[in-house]
Amino acid sequence: MFRWTEETADNILHDPLQFGIRQFYGFADKDMDGKLARSEMWGRLAKAWDDGNMKQADRDGDGALSFAEYYGMQKARMARQQQKSR
Repeated sequence: MFRWTEETADNILHDPLQFGIRQFYGFADKDMDGKLARSEMWGRLAKAWDDGNMKQADRDGDGALSFAEYYGMQKARMARQQQKSR
């Protein structure tokens, strides 16, 4: 059975967003350093980075998006979308 490394009996992870992002990182993170550098981005993601729309998510300023940074950005985006739909 597949388990997250952070998952314990007391902390069972069933977050579809987290699962989707981990899956995406497994595909996109070519050098497997746990971060998405600009060179690993394409399409709308690369355009958003180049336009400066995602650089605010790079909280540590290293020029790449860690899983936590990308996850936080997506959670905030989903919250904004939910607010708009109300």
